Amino acid sequence: MCQHSYYDKNRRHYGPKPNTRRERGLKRRDYGIVKGPMNRKPIETMEAVQVDTNVKEMKIPRKMAIIKRYAKMYNWYVQHYDKFPDKDLCMAETAKKFDKSVRTVKNAIDVCKYILATSDE
Repeated sequence: MCQHSYYDKNRRHYGPKPNTRRERGLKRRDYGIVKGPMNRKPIETMEAVQVDTNVKEMKIPRKMAIIKRYAKMYNWYVQHYDKFPDKDLCMAETAKKFDKSVRTVKNAIDVCKYILATSDE
């Protein structure tokens, strides 16, 4: 009989699901993660940092799709830089991830910094 049958005594309808990590005897997937870029200090204890307005003027792309792609590259670069504070390594890793040249990644970072420095918010 199928496992959802009302008459089957060995059905698995109630109780713990058989393929969960707990039932298989495995630890939680987040077990042991105690440090990372966001777990260093509580956000309330960090001091406020002003936006760096000392950036070179860049030409902002016209298409929104290019700006979104640049923002993805910039966010990935910043998160990678939090873990490994080496500028050249992070640019190379970002270029490899997005399958672009290092020059394009540098341009994307400069454009995003310029947009952040000149925006009102």
